Amino acid sequence: MFPNELDRLLIEHLADLDDGARRLELLQDRVADAIDHVVADWTDDKNWLQGDETWRDSWDASVAQPNWRNEDGSWLAWFQLDFGVGDDGEWSEEKDYFWMTRLCREGRGQMGFRFAQGEFGKT
Repeated sequence: MFPNELDRLLIEHLADLDDGARRLELLQDRVADAIDHVVADWTDDKNWLQGDETWRDSWDASVAQPNWRNEDGSWLAWFQLDFGVGDDGEWSEEKDYFWMTRLCREGRGQMGFRFAQGEFGKT
């Protein structure tokens, strides 16, 4: 009935996998809160600017030096927590399901702070 052993094991332990996924979603929320807290503390300590959004709410944790702003207050350059090149953070067959898998480098993807700027169209 099962084409391979892994499929059989997944079906046999489906309830455990469902519970594990639920717990990991909750853990990701806690880790996201911690990321937001660390970014806020770091920017306060270093006198940098913090973006308006949070990692937990919108997958945006960004920081910039105060002198990296235009006259209108928009940022010229910044560092942002982001997914690796070519990864939009959404799940697909080729990508990790959880963003925390990327953060911990336990799967196929990666995450980290990267430099970004809005003047030349490239990150």
